[in-house]
Amino acid sequence: MTDSLHLRVARRAAGWLERAGAAPQMFAQLRQTDYVFWSKDPAERALLAAAAELVDLLAESPEGRQALADLRFEPFLQQVERPGG
Repeated sequence: MTDSLHLRVARRAAGWLERAGAAPQMFAQLRQTDYVFWSKDPAERALLAAAAELVDLLAESPEGRQALADLRFEPFLQQVERPGG
C-alpha cells in the first residue's frame, strides 16, 4: 500500500466518517439510507457530506478505488459501476 495522494484523500474521508460516528465499512449503508439523517448534529452531518464527496471523487479512478479498498470501503465499492465491467 503506497502513500499516494489517493490514499491520503481516502484516509481523510475515513477520518471524517469516524469523527461523525461512522466507519468506512458502514458507508454503503449510510449512502443507501441518506447520510444526512445519520445524525442530528449539524457538524456530524457536514463531515458525512464532505466524506461522501471525497469518496465519490475517488471512486471515479482505478487508483482512487484501490485507495478506498485499502481502507475497507469495499461495501461501497461493490455498488460503484465500473466502466467496461
